[in-house]
Amino acid sequence: MIQQIIHSLQRRRAMSRYASCIPTGLHPLSRIRTAAVFLDFEERDCEDSKALAEDFFKKHGIEVHFYYNDPASINRYGGLKSSELNPDGICEEDLFISLLDSTDFFIHFSAVSSRAITKIGRVQLPKNVFDIVVNGADEQKSSQIDSLRTIFDILSLIK
Repeated sequence: MIQQIIHSLQRRRAMSRYASCIPTGLHPLSRIRTAAVFLDFEERDCEDSKALAEDFFKKHGIEVHFYYNDPASINRYGGLKSSELNPDGICEEDLFISLLDSTDFFIHFSAVSSRAITKIGRVQLPKNVFDIVVNGADEQKSSQIDSLRTIFDILSLIK
């Protein structure tokens, strides 16, 4: 019980300490140099989504990095291990795309602390972290790959 309280306090402290103050919004692909794509390794279309993202970003001359909600890449507080990013475990890419269909601490911390100028997700997080939310119509949730196709369509329209 006490460990859970301490763990929760540590997470809240990390969230406020590392929260990005960089303003976000919709930016054309010409302003994007690097992109971070967070994939759910448990969904069956994970590898297809990765291949689609690699093709799209390569075509636009954008360097892409992939991150997974794999327990091996998550630190003890629930954020990304620092060895994958900068020493503080903060995402430094210009574009942040979360294809995770959840609001758990891992993606919440990653999105809030990200230095990206445009943030896109499948589920809106508290305080409206994402500039665009794409996840199907009505009660029908879209897959990672369908969400990614929609995201790419939207990004291609921004001038």
